[in-house]
Amino acid sequence: MKKKISLLLAAAIMIISSVSAFADEQTQQLTLTLDTAIEYALANSPKIEKAQTELDKSKHSENQARRTYNEFSSSGSSFDEALVESGYAYRAAQIQSAQAERNLESEKNSLKTTVKKNFYTYLNSKSKILTAQTNLENAKQKYEHSKTRYEQGTISRLELKSFELAVTNAQNSLNQAERTSELSLIDLRNTLNVPEDTAITISGEFTSRELTYADAATAVELAKEQNSFLSINEGRELAQMRFKIAGGWYSINELNYSIEKATYANAMAGFADSENTLKYNIASLYSNILTLKETVSYLNEYTDLLRENTEASYLQYELGMITSNEYIETAEQYFTSQNNLIDAELNYYITVLEYVTLYSGSADIA
Repeated sequence: MKKKISLLLAAAIMIISSVSAFADEQTQQLTLTLDTAIEYALANSPKIEKAQTELDKSKHSENQARRTYNEFSSSGSSFDEALVESGYAYRAAQIQSAQAERNLESEKNSLKTTVKKNFYTYLNSKSKILTAQTNLENAKQKYEHSKTRYEQGTISRLELKSFELAVTNAQNSLNQAERTSELSLIDLRNTLNVPEDTAITISGEFTSRELTYADAATAVELAKEQNSFLSINEGRELAQMRFKIAGGWYSINELNYSIEKATYANAMAGFADSENTLKYNIASLYSNILTLKETVSYLNEYTDLLRENTEASYLQYELGMITSNEYIETAEQYFTSQNNLIDAELNYYITVLEYVTLYSGSADIA
């Protein structure tokens, strides 16, 4: 009987081992740098695939419109025929094709921008974990020292408790940083479109550096050469062309003429509004960049000051010059400032990235 049970256990272990080995074979592992993450995202994006399909369709429509224009013989019986005969329909197809081509590139650059933002946000979260770990280790060291002093009778139970609570608070901060990092990784995986059965490891670090970008006035002029503004301008061109044809087809008293005139006026107004919106968006982002740059500079100095102040405060506490709570508050201010600096550096980078992408159409920043 015992031999039979042993054989059954051995068989079960073999089955479990086989299943485990099969699962390991099925689980893929990706180690991604920023560059390889971008490549992966571009190769696996359904949005880019859709944009490519739209481009192929628009090229086909353009070819059809060209053949129709070249072969068309108008009977002069309708406004629609006049649109074809004048070349309006063919020009509209050309513009649609050009827009689809730009949309494809715009989709690629938009994805690159999102990957960079999410990639560096994840690395930012890892930096905050390291900061929280250091903060926790420091809190534990101070607590262990306070226990020794409490046993020696040189500090009160309340002081010991304050150091104990500082450890709890530091542990909570670490837990929160780890949860935030997990969410950042999920967000990055979704952006990359990584399958659920594929594990990813992110390789790299986010380091603060000087960034270059155009001033607001230059950025506005450059942005006018990008897809969204070009498309609005092309819409204005088509509206102008159509209204001119309508002027030769309808009398000014006809309802259809009034409709075409109103459509043209709306296109002109929309172009002006878009130009004003573009100027505002550029100015707003540029202002945010300058503010964040100033914030990063300030927080660098302020964090250094708090680090020195924290070290001095503990010495003051040991000498009985301040209370344990006063020291702990100073240490927590230092920890908070470290996190604020990490976030400000990331926000500065992301804002510059969005700004450069808006006026250049490219997600590449120096």
